[in-house]
Amino acid sequence: MSIHAVLRAHNHLAWDNSIPPVVRIKSGDTVTFDCLDASNGQITPNCDVSVLRTLDFSRLDQVNGPVFVEGAEPGDTLQIDVLSIETADWGWSAALKGFGLLHDEFPDPAIKFWNLDRENGFAWFDQEKGIKVPLRPFCGEMGVAQAKKGPHSTIPPYHTGGNIDTRHMTVGSTLYLPVEVEGALFSCGDGHAAQGDGEVCGTAIETIVQAKFRFTVRKDKSYTKTPHFKTPPITIQGEEYYCTSGVDSDLKEATRSAVRNMIDFLCAEKGLSRVDAYFLCSVAGDLRMHEVVDMPNYLIGRHTFLPRPTSPMFPIVCLAITATPLSSLPRLLHILSWLWLHAFALSLSNQTLDLAEDIQNKPYRPIPAGRISYQAAYRLRWFLPLICLAWSSFYSSQLFFVSLTNCGLVLLYDELGGASSHWFYRNLLNAAGLANIEIGACLLAGDNVTMLRTTAIRAIVSSACVILFTIHAQDFKDVAGDAAVGRHTIPIVYPTIARPTFMILMAASSVALSIYWQLAKAAAAAFISLGSLVGFLFLADTSRAGDTLHLLFYIIWLSIAYILHAFSRRLVEAPSA
Repeated sequence: MSIHAVLRAHNHLAWDNSIPPVVRIKSGDTVTFDCLDASNGQITPNCDVSVLRTLDFSRLDQVNGPVFVEGAEPGDTLQIDVLSIETADWGWSAALKGFGLLHDEFPDPAIKFWNLDRENGFAWFDQEKGIKVPLRPFCGEMGVAQAKKGPHSTIPPYHTGGNIDTRHMTVGSTLYLPVEVEGALFSCGDGHAAQGDGEVCGTAIETIVQAKFRFTVRKDKSYTKTPHFKTPPITIQGEEYYCTSGVDSDLKEATRSAVRNMIDFLCAEKGLSRVDAYFLCSVAGDLRMHEVVDMPNYLIGRHTFLPRPTSPMFPIVCLAITATPLSSLPRLLHILSWLWLHAFALSLSNQTLDLAEDIQNKPYRPIPAGRISYQAAYRLRWFLPLICLAWSSFYSSQLFFVSLTNCGLVLLYDELGGASSHWFYRNLLNAAGLANIEIGACLLAGDNVTMLRTTAIRAIVSSACVILFTIHAQDFKDVAGDAAVGRHTIPIVYPTIARPTFMILMAASSVALSIYWQLAKAAAAAFISLGSLVGFLFLADTSRAGDTLHLLFYIIWLSIAYILHAFSRRLVEAPSA
């Protein structure tokens, strides 16, 4: 796989199959695009509304490219995987004269400049009113050349892509475009930091972007006649939103009514000016078609969202109940409840500090999904450690010390910047944290909550080593969100060698554990084969969906690694303080 670059100067202002490509690539190659904003650099942070009166509209919505993909022929499909998108630290939104869904109601030009807080993943709309917009960057223009000769404007969308302005084309998504000319001739541009479905005022948060895409020629998707796309496994179920409706026999008028009613709501309830409410609808609200069958009217809804198992817990339980071993079945409930409480405290701490990462990677979590406010979660985050300490103190002073150590490690990881520090220090904290929790689980599993058995100690030490060198399996699927909050995970720091190295580490860890626990030849061969296979899967399929699935396989391998002591041929059982 090769990496190529399309420079900012490599731009054009029409879709035209006669434009010579600026780079030629092979299927599977990656290309980085450096794209100006939709104004083609005419709007800068120092401008005011007067710039809208002097805009050269013939220079708007330029696209960068074209890229010639070898092997792409008419009738094929070009697959574009969105690997990364980085924005500038500023952006703009504007209401242009004669442009936008309600242009007749907003005849005067208006412009709003945004400071993009890339570290925390937000752009403040109105700090006094507490209104901020999550950053979900994408390219509004993504397309290939048409078979029809001549220049075609970059302003509208086409069956071959173009100005599709689809806000779901964020990192982790995949776009499929029909190929009509040899090489496909792909171009992109029109960077957006955030946008609502519909982009009703005509602009999103327009910004400069650097986008990285991977291109694959697909010969098996001849049914692709228009742009198709798939997103990461994200759901909006459970999110809280407010919806206004528009009802009319004319679909466009129903849409206008829904937006107009949302503007009225935002002005009345949130104290916004009408033009600010219009901007907010464009960058943060979604249009939905609710009902089209009961003639003569259509029902369109305008939604504005308000502030909505792949866990190491299972391997830890496996280790505790086999290495101690479990003294009685009720003890399992003690382990599970204690683990759940500490995992909940850790998760809540992560969420209150890394909301931008959760918006990208885990939008189903309570805070980004809106099931709990940030303020309530923050208060609970500091209350839960006290509950953990009190709960542990009922068992023994040793378990209380485990909880206290856990609190300290969480502080190091979250408040003191461990999560965003050097990747080795981050992995070391992960290993120490999980080993500490394993100690607590093992203490709870036995009939003596003050001592660990020798086997448990050996199992915890070996598991810590495994975690230290392989826990970044969980980081591959989270690259976008981790980058948004400035984390330095191995896949981000070493994007080229991270996967091959992980495959080697998985095989080496499997061999080392087999030797350490002196497994029988058949058991060792099976375990080493499984570890090698998991490592290979991460290398073979680099999509976010693949990484999510392969993380489940990694957890299965880790669970087996955590119980290898049960198959050891030289267990030494002696109690140890």
